[in-house]
Formats: sequence, C-alpha cells, structure tokens
Amino acid sequence: MLYFDQIEHDRFGTIRQQIWALLHYPLHVAILLTAEGSTLLIIWNEIAQDVDWMNNNLWDPSYFNSSQAYASSLLTNLTNFDNSFKQKYLSDSYNYTAGAANFSHLDFATTEGLNKAEDLYSDMLYKVAVFLFENFNVDLPNDDEFNSGLSEEETLQEHVSVFLTVYLYYLIAGGCLLIVLGVLYWFGKTHKSRWEYGSIAVRISVGIGLSLVSISYLFSTSGNLFMSPWMIPMVVIIYFIGKAPFAFNTKLH
Repeated sequence: MLYFDQIEHDRFGTIRQQIWALLHYPLHVAILLTAEGSTLLIIWNEIAQDVDWMNNNLWDPSYFNSSQAYASSLLTNLTNFDNSFKQKYLSDSYNYTAGAANFSHLDFATTEGLNKAEDLYSDMLYKVAVFLFENFNVDLPNDDEFNSGLSEEETLQEHVSVFLTVYLYYLIAGGCLLIVLGVLYWFGKTHKSRWEYGSIAVRISVGIGLSLVSISYLFSTSGNLFMSPWMIPMVVIIYFIGKAPFAFNTKLH
C-alpha cells in the first residue's frame, strides 16, 4: 500500500503531526483528480479507437476502381459502424447515406476530384467524430449560445480540448500524488531506515518525472501518447515503481 505502510501509530510530535495532517488536503485533491482523470480517459480511449477505425477503414479512395464503388463501401462501413451503438445512433444526427452518395459523382482520376473527395471526407469525419463525443455525453466547456454558432470542426476542437485538459491534470495530479505521499512518509515516521529514505526519494523523484510528462503537451510528440491507450497503464506502472523499494525492504526483514 502506498499510504498505510508509512503510518507510525505512536505520537510523533505536535508540529510534525499538524503538518502531516494538513498535507492530507493536497493528497485528497490529487487522489480525486487522478481517479476522475482515469475515468474520463477510459471514455477518451474508446473515442480514440473509433477515430482510428475511421481513418483505417473509411479513407482510401485510390483502392477502388470508381467513385461509385468507394461510395458503396463507405456506406457499408458506416452502416456497420452505426449498428455497433446501443443507445444513440449516428443516423439520428448525421445523414451518412447522403454523405456517402456525394462521393459517387466524383472523378478520382483527376486532381480536382480527389481534392473534392478530401473536403467531403473531412466534413464527414468531423460530423462522425462529434457524434462520438455526444454518444458519451461529453459536454462542451462553453455555454449553449456560444456553442450554437460553432462549425463542426470548431465543435470537434472544443470537445478535444476537454480531454486535453484531462490529459494535463491527470499526469500532474498523478505525479503530485506520489510527491505528497513521499512527503507524508517523511513526516509520518520519526525513525526511518535507509530503505525508507530510499523509498521517499524514489516516490518524490518518480512523481516529479510523471508530472513533467505533461510538458509533452508543448510538443507534437504528445499526440502519440494522447491517442494511445497507455496513459492509465503508464501511471499504474509508475505507482508500482514508487511502491517497489518499500516492498523489497519488507521482504528483506
């Protein structure tokens, strides 16, 4: 256990005890944000998998001999995709039958035809992606009056911004949780072994490292982590690393 292993049940001094007690406020805030972040990231992982499916299965007009064949394949894939939902349906918010039919009039042998196909596909992708967020009841951050004037692309960007915020506070809170646990360990025990000092150092160091991962938001490389399903497992592995020195010390004794 990251917390209960570090408690010394004997009285350990008034000032030290008061500081130890006050540190539980940031501890509980970090726990709340980490737990809430992991819940929302599960939803994001589902959305990201669907978006990845769309990119792999919907956009490849060069594979088909004609625009009519592509439109037919597109309609089949979207119909199967729509049927995979249980409560809300894509057809209720977007007429993908008409959207797919728009491709059948294009000439993919020309640059103009391919450019028009890309524009149509982008518009379709935005509408399907917005539906995915609505399917998971993701609320936009602004008021309804502001949101009503947004285009599909802008609406999608607003939805994604919600999970970008989650991405940041999940990593920062997860790291701060380990840092606070390390500091609590320091104040919670008056007599510590070398292994316990090492455990404190590891928790604080790993916590700082996890929080600093959020800096990847400033670089394009963050997209790979943001779209991957590894954010939650990564934090679990890091927590295991934070616990490992104390567990090893316990076995030795």
